[in-house]
Amino acid sequence: MKKYEKAFKRLNHKMNSLCVQKDVVHHSCTNLGRMECTVLQFLVDFGSKITMKELAALIRVSNSRITRIVDNLVRKGYVKRFPSNADRRVWYAELTKEGEEMANVSILEIKGIIKTVIDGIPADEVDTVLNHVELFVDLYKKALLLGMDDAN
Repeated sequence: MKKYEKAFKRLNHKMNSLCVQKDVVHHSCTNLGRMECTVLQFLVDFGSKITMKELAALIRVSNSRITRIVDNLVRKGYVKRFPSNADRRVWYAELTKEGEEMANVSILEIKGIIKTVIDGIPADEVDTVLNHVELFVDLYKKALLLGMDDAN
């Protein structure tokens, strides 16, 4: 097992660097932060108005955090927020046309990156590479969760 530790450590470092680079590229193209982009993509996927509380639960952030993120998106004109007619304590978030266009730019960018990666893998190895990467990510996530359980 020792034989592979350095190789997997290098792979881990490369993956972390790629995630950072992806965020930098994404931010420079859309002028949004990672969480703002995530909210826009959730709103596109959801397809209609959603309560702020539901949105916070879906993204797994606190109500105060989702409020700050949505405030930024409202200021930028990508999201509108409005109260419920039935319960004044409930607020909804909904994409504006500009927000939908911005989310679609991000989605197209990600699709382009993925296509470039797939095109670089020999056609007869795509399934094998995909299965091995999924296994690696699943095991990595499991190890992280075990580490968090040990810390608690």
